[in-house]
Amino acid sequence: MKMTRRKILFGVMLLFALLALWPELAHDRMKAAVAAYKRQLRAQGEKLTIDELIPPTPTNGANGAAALLTATRRLPRIDWRFMVSRMKPLFPARARVAWAQEILPTEQLTNLWPELKMEMDKSTRALAEIREAMETPVI
Repeated sequence: MKMTRRKILFGVMLLFALLALWPELAHDRMKAAVAAYKRQLRAQGEKLTIDELIPPTPTNGANGAAALLTATRRLPRIDWRFMVSRMKPLFPARARVAWAQEILPTEQLTNLWPELKMEMDKSTRALAEIREAMETPVI
């Protein structure tokens, strides 16, 4: 009877040991599968690290970052009246977008296009400088 208890105790302990090792073995198997998949991707020429994905910094040419930042500071402050989406509902699931409307009314029922044109005219020079700064090969 003493031998039977030892066998049962040994069996229970073996079962608990296997249950404790099961997640570790499954984890190691999954790590090996991921490593194999990464090897396969690298063999196909894929880049997997951040360092491989970062484009090389160009060293030749004038840097246009300073000119770009200076030009963006000259832009006028954002007027949020122009940022509101103004679509005119035509029928269910259809609407005319704001830029396609001849008259763009505001809450005061006036046309917003002339005001928007004046705002754009204020920033024409700054936008031209931004376009010029973007032409530089390095930013």
